[in-house]
Amino acid sequence: MRDGDRRAKITVHMGTCGIASGAREVMESLMQAIEEANVSDVAVTTSGCMGLCSREPLVTVEILGRNPSSMSI
Repeated sequence: MRDGDRRAKITVHMGTCGIASGAREVMESLMQAIEEANVSDVAVTTSGCMGLCSREPLVTVEILGRNPSSMSI
């Protein structure tokens, strides 16, 4: 997003707790939906635990020009 070629970045938090709660399936679903919609300006990345294990799986969405927001799936 720093280079301006992406309008959004989605981070799936995939620490052990996230993976156990379904983060891998969330990421696969996101990737599939983005591919099916032929979207090329949204990046999907991963990170470790966010520290909110009881709320996993967690995803952070960053849209260019806005504050990041996190949500429990």
